[in-house]
Amino acid sequence: SKIRNLDLTINELRTEADHAEPLDARGSRIPSIFMCCLFRCFQLGLREVELQRMLEDNWVFVRCAAALYIRFLVPPSKLWQWFEPYSLDSTQFTPYLDKEDVTSFGSFLEGLIIEGKYCGVVLPRLPVSILREIGGWAVLMAECRDRQAGWAEREESLQAGHACEVRQPDGKWATGTIVTPPTRGPRPTVKVTVAGQEQEVRLGLVDEAQAKQGPVESDEEGDAPRVRRRTFMQAQREFIEWQKAQALSARKQFSNVGGGVHLTVGRRASNYQQEAPEPRAVASIPKAPVEEQRRGPSFEHQAKMAALMAKYGASGPAAKQRKTDREGPERGWLG
Repeated sequence: SKIRNLDLTINELRTEADHAEPLDARGSRIPSIFMCCLFRCFQLGLREVELQRMLEDNWVFVRCAAALYIRFLVPPSKLWQWFEPYSLDSTQFTPYLDKEDVTSFGSFLEGLIIEGKYCGVVLPRLPVSILREIGGWAVLMAECRDRQAGWAEREESLQAGHACEVRQPDGKWATGTIVTPPTRGPRPTVKVTVAGQEQEVRLGLVDEAQAKQGPVESDEEGDAPRVRRRTFMQAQREFIEWQKAQALSARKQFSNVGGGVHLTVGRRASNYQQEAPEPRAVASIPKAPVEEQRRGPSFEHQAKMAALMAKYGASGPAAKQRKTDREGPERGWLG
């Protein structure tokens, strides 16, 4: 049946989507159910309230669809405002076809920020200044996720009345006291008292008192490892170094392919003699018959694509208007 509204799209994600990759299977050219539902969300044009509803959904693939929608359509300056509240989400799932590749939803959001591609799909480029700022916060949130996971082995320190330290919005740590034990769920929170004021903070932003936990690097046998406390500047420098390492790795891979261009610096062109490269042995690849090369998609593929468009594609006046519009692609920023 036709997917006509957001409720049907969300229900389709809950019942049919079992991974979040763009294609249905390895080597396939058929889009996955997840990508079809995301495509339908693009056509519907979601409002901020509807996106918030999807991000709060219990089914993780509904949240993944909302996250990708935000990554494609939200202006870069507002991207972290959407992702930050969910950056400590510890929900474990397998977003890819490889079912052994398990990650948390918070790590999934981190990948959408710092990676330029998602499963081979190019993501909108972020300005360097914004990327480095968000990248620094992403490193800090990864640290907080590790700290949140470490509390599972030190639950006795989360009882009411225990001293703790809380990371403040400016990055500094303030001494406080735990009021109530943390809540259960993928985004646990705990009530603490800081400077005489009671506040509810996320568990990853809470640590044991410095005097109690000892040196950060020490880890006695039987104790849970302590998580390093970075400042924002340290996290940002770490992210920039990671970027440089990624760029260097990409350059090495390109040069190993043999497609690099050799340049000569400091010599005149007349004094430079380029040596002819030695011919390389190339394995002969059998060519397909001419009629097979000219043949387009199979009838089975065309039938599947037609069924998907009939179910998830737009219909009515909106579809007719898009067909006659020849002004070129536009980017529909949200907000």
